[in-house]
Amino acid sequence: MRQSILVWLLFEEDGEVLLARRTDDGKPFAGQWTLPGDLMPEDESDEETLRRFSREVLGVKVLEEEFVETLYLSDRGRNFVTNVFRVGRYEGELRFRKGAYEEARWVEASDLGDEASFPMPADLRALLGVGDRRPPGVPDNRAAWDAISAMYQLKHRLGTDAAHYGPRMPTENDLRLLGDVRGKRVLEIGCGGGQCSIAFAKQGAIATGIDQSAMQLQYARALAAEEGARVEFLEGDITTLTQVKSASQDAVFSAYALGYVEDIATCVAEVARVLKPGGCFVFSVGHPARAMMSEDDPFRVGRSYWDAYQEWEWGPGSGVWMRDWTRTIEDWVDLVRGAGLVIDRVLEPRMLPEAQDESWDDTYPYEQGSLIPTTLIIKAVKP
Repeated sequence: MRQSILVWLLFEEDGEVLLARRTDDGKPFAGQWTLPGDLMPEDESDEETLRRFSREVLGVKVLEEEFVETLYLSDRGRNFVTNVFRVGRYEGELRFRKGAYEEARWVEASDLGDEASFPMPADLRALLGVGDRRPPGVPDNRAAWDAISAMYQLKHRLGTDAAHYGPRMPTENDLRLLGDVRGKRVLEIGCGGGQCSIAFAKQGAIATGIDQSAMQLQYARALAAEEGARVEFLEGDITTLTQVKSASQDAVFSAYALGYVEDIATCVAEVARVLKPGGCFVFSVGHPARAMMSEDDPFRVGRSYWDAYQEWEWGPGSGVWMRDWTRTIEDWVDLVRGAGLVIDRVLEPRMLPEAQDESWDDTYPYEQGSLIPTTLIIKAVKP
């Protein structure tokens, strides 16, 4: 999948930016204006690609570059992780050699508002200071997950050997909150790409996963087939669980999905309904302490502990907006007890230093997670 990584170069001089237009048959983004750049080959790093491209196509030697932003773009059914670098210093005279591009020119930001003259990906236009990434109205979480599913799975590559609880957290193989799942019916709500459900199935469970995103489920079914795991994946609303019979499940599991549920009281009550007596509900959510921290400075408080609702953009430049609710620990205790369940465990694990995963660096930095809890895990039992 490395061939889906693009490297774009941002050259700026006197208030203008260097843009290049691809030939009509060039891919990706045929006939559109973009920043000059190239697909990153498997045997190169971002920096090696930008320096090679600058030398071969633009005729200059890049002496200094600075990462600006990552855009998550799609074109003709293909997804691209696009890393944008600002060129600070270069040696030589810029000259454009035709190839995949038809022409190049310096353009003022004010001119980019003319979409007819400068057709380009909307997120690039927003990055260059023209237009607004944020769509009107309330964010649609289902549509958002459909939009980012491929990028999310490509970026994080979650494993299927153990159910996960969150970034850099101990897994279910470590915590054993569900116990031995062999022969048990395990329902995962908000299963996403299905990795946890597949892990349960590989450990002998009769596993079912439910999610609202058709694209996430498409990925989950393909992954289960690849892993040789038998899992029933259902598309549906995890708030109501209408597709699941009462008292049919030995365990209900959820990892980082309940924060997207608005009517959480109904959701937890439905979990209690589908559990067998003695069955357990194990779930993880983002810790409310972490939710307080500023996006700009992970070590500074930026919002109230009791400020539950927020709308946010998935990945700077993605143009995909979501909404979620961060409940307090008190809220979760009341919700679980109100559904008639008995709390058995409350965990606030430290991040594991050995579980370093660079794909989470931009959102779950280890330096922050070593100081405050980032994930809350609760186990409850139906009497």
